[in-house]
Amino acid sequence: MAKLTEKQWKEIETRLSRGEKAIDLAKKFGVTRGAISQKFSKQTKHVKTLANQIVETEIAIQTAPITIQIGAFSLANELLAISKHMATGATLSAMNYSRLSSIANKKISTLNDDALDEEELAIARTLTVMSNEAAKTPMDLIKANASLNKDQNTDQEENSFAAWIKGGEGKIIGVAQH
Repeated sequence: MAKLTEKQWKEIETRLSRGEKAIDLAKKFGVTRGAISQKFSKQTKHVKTLANQIVETEIAIQTAPITIQIGAFSLANELLAISKHMATGATLSAMNYSRLSSIANKKISTLNDDALDEEELAIARTLTVMSNEAAKTPMDLIKANASLNKDQNTDQEENSFAAWIKGGEGKIIGVAQH
């Protein structure tokens, strides 16, 4: 069986996405259909699903009255902005977690095990609680993303945009960008 270059695999990927059959490409490139399927089957299915969703959305937009089109684009832009702000907030929260955790660890390392000072211990406890609280938003986003990825892997037909926006508790979390 032939060993393919990255350029050849990329060509196969492109041709699969355009609808060519894996068996025909396998013959042309001297590999098994199984090798192609193993490398691209999930990805190709996902690309086709997304392409179909894009086409359906385009048709829905084009057939809607102009006022509905404007409203839909306006809402979509707002949702994208919310997504970006949530991602920025999560990044800043993660940075706060890191900083507060570091300060708490330094404070704890200065405590004398033989003569614990209650005030110093309370400061370390407060810093630890604050750092853990700062970690909640980024951790929730990571969990939501992991849950979304799991859902997408088991059901490619699900509307990933809506699933991501709704999240687990109806909160607007972000936009899936896979």
